Amino acid sequence: MVSSSSSNSWILSLKVISAGLMPVAVTMKLVVPMMLNFAFDDLLVIWSVLVSLLKPLYLNVVINRIIITIAASTRFQHTITASRINLSSRLIHQALFRRRI
Repeated sequence: MVSSSSSNSWILSLKVISAGLMPVAVTMKLVVPMMLNFAFDDLLVIWSVLVSLLKPLYLNVVINRIIITIAASTRFQHTITASRINLSSRLIHQALFRRRI
């Protein structure tokens, strides 16, 4: 009796394992060709676009835009900071002047 129940559980576990492996095998059969297609076709196109973007003329335009953006934001930041300092010093001066009177 014990041997028949253990063989039944062994067969049941084998069925569960095979039922779990079948979707994995089907998925791999569908996904692997798509991955290879992407790796050989699309990655080559992406690489050629990246190489063309790193040509000297386009690269200079991009770097110059970054430099101009940094310079403009720095200049704008100094203007805001200076106006805040002027406003703060005026407020402090007014507060001190009012306390003396």
